[in-house]
Order: sequence, then C-alpha cells, then structure tokens
Amino acid sequence: IDAALPTKDPDIAQRVAGAVALYRNRARTDEDLRLAVRELFDVLEKLRPEVKAEMLRGDEGALFNIANNFAIRHMNEKQKGNYDTAIWHSWIFYVNLSTIHVITRLVNRKARQQAARGG
Repeated sequence: IDAALPTKDPDIAQRVAGAVALYRNRARTDEDLRLAVRELFDVLEKLRPEVKAEMLRGDEGALFNIANNFAIRHMNEKQKGNYDTAIWHSWIFYVNLSTIHVITRLVNRKARQQAARGG
C-alpha cells in the first residue's frame, strides 16, 4: 500500500492516491470503502487494454465480473449485494491495488526493453 506507483499518468496516480487515502482513513465508512474499491476499478478500466494484454483472458474476465456484477460500480437490481462488504471490499481493494501495480510495472518493463532495442 505504501509502494510508489510506477506511472507517469497523473490521473491514474491521483485516483490511486485518493483510493488509498479513503481506505486508510480510520473513520471510513462502508461507503468510503466501496468508493475506494470503485475508484481502483475505474483505474483498471482505464488500463483495460494493458490488463487484457498482460493477464490471462479468464483472469481479466473474472476481475471485471467482480467490478460489474457486485454492488460496487453499477448500482441496479441486477447487482449482487448480499455479502459482507467490510470483508470483501477490503479484499477487492487489495486485489485491485496489487493488479494496478503489476500492470504498470509490466508496461514500464516492456517500454524499457523496447527503448533498449532502439524501438
């Protein structure tokens, strides 16, 4: 959670920092936690082409299944909401945050490798 995010995209950096601040707030509510998770899903949506390129298809699909079918982003009657949000949203927060770190690191490594090859 304290690791520096290797991105030059100020929007991604700001959104991740905001989500982490919400998560770390000692007085956070269940809604704050849901918003932190949602913000990280929004970052993953922005990184979706890179996520698709770097993750296995089933894993990418499972990640966005959670985003789209649980009461996190799309608040409608089709969403699953009967779960312990304090526990599961915390888990989803860490999964999303670590996924963002992995994807940005892989993208940076590819860019360095291409630069080294002169491409």
